[in-house]
Amino acid sequence: MSDFKTSLVLITLEIFIIFSFSNYYNILFHSDSGIFPNSIWMIIILILTIIDYFIFHSKKQWKNIINKFDKLTENENNRGNWIVFGIIALVLINFTFSFYLYYQS
Repeated sequence: MSDFKTSLVLITLEIFIIFSFSNYYNILFHSDSGIFPNSIWMIIILILTIIDYFIFHSKKQWKNIINKFDKLTENENNRGNWIVFGIIALVLINFTFSFYLYYQS
């Protein structure tokens, strides 16, 4: 079940990035319609899910990734944790900032 939760978080972060670009598009071109209609958003989510499946779940590739990270030293593991935390924080800040700018315009 944890691999499902991890995939869900990855897809959510990817959607946040795409949504941020959509907000920036609306700000730059003074549009309220967005880049994509709802049907395209569903296709994007489907494509992200398929890509996630082939990268992590087909042939149980996520187990190989976990084994590689288990072999890292504690210092490398801590550095990697901070890098991941920083990337997630940047995505969330960018997502929030894009909505702030969108509602300011």
